[in-house]
Amino acid sequence: MKIRILGCHGSELPGMHLSSYLIDDSVILDAGGLTSTLNFEEQKKIKHILISHSHLDHIKDIAFLADNLQEAPATPIEIISSEEVIRAIKEHLFNNRIWPDFTKLPSEKKPILKYRPIEVNTPFKIAGLEINTIYASHVVPTVSYFISKNNSTVLFTADTGPTNKIWEEANKINNLKAVFIDTTFPNKMQGLADKSKHLTPQKLREELKKLKQKATIYSYHNKGRFKQELEQEIKKCCKEVITLKEGEILNF
Repeated sequence: MKIRILGCHGSELPGMHLSSYLIDDSVILDAGGLTSTLNFEEQKKIKHILISHSHLDHIKDIAFLADNLQEAPATPIEIISSEEVIRAIKEHLFNNRIWPDFTKLPSEKKPILKYRPIEVNTPFKIAGLEINTIYASHVVPTVSYFISKNNSTVLFTADTGPTNKIWEEANKINNLKAVFIDTTFPNKMQGLADKSKHLTPQKLREELKKLKQKATIYSYHNKGRFKQELEQEIKKCCKEVITLKEGEILNF
């Protein structure tokens, strides 16, 4: 499984892209930094888009990808997530008010996009990947993704505050190779992190105590203006944690 880090920040500044990960060249996980990092030929290879939740920083580039393509691909690109997330995207993004409904363009018979709602905690397969989901602990319905291939599994927590459910599921997986985990705000902003259901480095440390499996831990979704402060705090409290970098290609 090859994962290319297109964007891994929780805010957008020059040189910092929002969350988006390209898996094996045809699958996107979250679409915050998709069209700003992939060239047109790379965009045309996308077949599936996994979405964790409906917040703008995770969905915005679905709109621009559809606009770039204009002509319908041989098969529509699947937007995959829970019923709640699909409903929010349908009602509040592709609604012909905020953006054209590309699930009906250029025609209803041959659209650019199509929705594929999934049942959370029910495994499914796409593009040679085995995928399972579990609800994260965020302010809107959010799913974490367990993605497996060739006896390797990686976990993307998505945006989340403290949780037990994710770790209970992760501890069942003997081939867990990596965990990508939200660390959005520095410790001084713990109050805001609690209200918005994100993690700080000190809460990250508490969460990782719940993980019993050995895996490489990557921190992501940091707010760019606090990047240096967050990296220092993570290094101090969680020396085993790696701060994710954009442009990296990881193989599992």
